[in-house]
Amino acid sequence: MFRWFSRFTRAPTSPPGLERRILRQLPAAVLLGGVAIALPSLLLRLAAHLYPAIDHDRLIQTTDYLAIGVFAFHLTSMITLAIGAFVVVVMKGPVHTADPYPLSDADRPPSDPPKPPDRP
Repeated sequence: MFRWFSRFTRAPTSPPGLERRILRQLPAAVLLGGVAIALPSLLLRLAAHLYPAIDHDRLIQTTDYLAIGVFAFHLTSMITLAIGAFVVVVMKGPVHTADPYPLSDADRPPSDPPKPPDRP
């Protein structure tokens, strides 16, 4: 297998912290948040089924639109949180280095330093 990076063996790694706990609890937060967001819409549908004499259509439609918007925000914030926690996990991991790549046009100090210009 081709090794892209070499690992420093003496480089210290940081112990796992809050980011691991966030990543472990994230699936439950997405699921429970989704259920909590859908609950008002489901309860309104149950009330419309139990009490058909009252017109609930407009209220149900408004609640559905609100629930969809809140769920989209909830899901976006959970994805953002997951990306942030993943970045912290990667940054706390072992140190890697790429192979050196000498640049042909790299600025190097000249062997003889230039002389300052004469001032009149």
